[in-house]
Amino acid sequence: MKENNKIRNSNIELLRIIAILFIILSHIGIFVTHNYLLINKTNYFISKTFTLLGEVGTNIFIIISSWFLIDSKIKTKKILVFFGEVWFYSILLLFISIFFDTNLLSVKNILYSIFPTIFGSYWFFTCYILLLFFSPFYNNIINRFEITKYKQLVFLLTLLLIIEGTIPQSLPNFFNGFVMFSFIYFCVGYIKKAPNLLVRFKINRLITITTIIFVIELFISLLIFVIGLLLDNSTIISNTSYFGKINSLFSFSIAINLFLIFIKIKPFYNNMINTISSTTLGVYLLHDNFMIKDILWNNLISLTIIKSPFFFPLSIAIIVIVFFTCSIIDLIRKNTFEKIYFVVIDKVYPILDLVIKKIKLAFFKLLDVIYF
Repeated sequence: MKENNKIRNSNIELLRIIAILFIILSHIGIFVTHNYLLINKTNYFISKTFTLLGEVGTNIFIIISSWFLIDSKIKTKKILVFFGEVWFYSILLLFISIFFDTNLLSVKNILYSIFPTIFGSYWFFTCYILLLFFSPFYNNIINRFEITKYKQLVFLLTLLLIIEGTIPQSLPNFFNGFVMFSFIYFCVGYIKKAPNLLVRFKINRLITITTIIFVIELFISLLIFVIGLLLDNSTIISNTSYFGKINSLFSFSIAINLFLIFIKIKPFYNNMINTISSTTLGVYLLHDNFMIKDILWNNLISLTIIKSPFFFPLSIAIIVIVFFTCSIIDLIRKNTFEKIYFVVIDKVYPILDLVIKKIKLAFFKLLDVIYF
């Protein structure tokens, strides 16, 4: 199987790297705030700030994926490549985790590792695969919409996002996971399809707006944190980053503005950036595996670091180490196991494709028999 040789815009690839760094940083924040409530107030708030960036990073990945999916056709081979990478790390990390801690050996952990998509072990990947399957239908809707009606749709979706991101449980689970992916997909579709819309965006203005939004989000988070401290209420304190959720207008606005800034910058190509960027999925799968992440952070984040006045720079150093270590591991996988996997796919795909077509045909024949 030949890899995609299409030259990718390094602007976007650099943004992918920034996004995964945001996500790793947020996982430090989640670990600290879940396990060490107010051991150090300043560092606790910094950790909550990290989680704000993580949701921005996640939205950036959804935006980038949507941008490319809107004008592309889904190939079964591409999906198989994604599944192969996910299974590789899921099974590998299962064995590694059990090797270090035999208590992790259980039917549940084995099932979650063998079927990571079904059980949502990697929730982002599960939602992304669903988006891949739905994208041809979404694209059909996007291409048929009149731009005026499309604008109205985006307005209504944004209104729902504001309601759900502001009022707790106002629309139970409505914008979680896949639905949030779909919302972003249609918003990106509008940006891409609306005549001359991209031309009207100015980089300086986008940077200013992004900065203002982030400062407001930080101020609101600080306000919640201070109120929680004054009332000595741990529930309020733990909700410091409430308005930075993935379905928050703040997180989405910052992510879409950052994407527009990078898309507006003069395109360039850098082989090193593109190579490192190609490992971002592997970095995510490695460091956020449900069995390995507690082992990882328990060994990297000590109580001394959490209490340290240098918590922020130490956290930056940790995410850089985690990122490049995982990136190197993924490059090794790409140049060894993935090459073997490509050969297997080339041999198996024609048979698999024929089987899928026969299953589809049998399914529709069954429907005809039942209903007609």
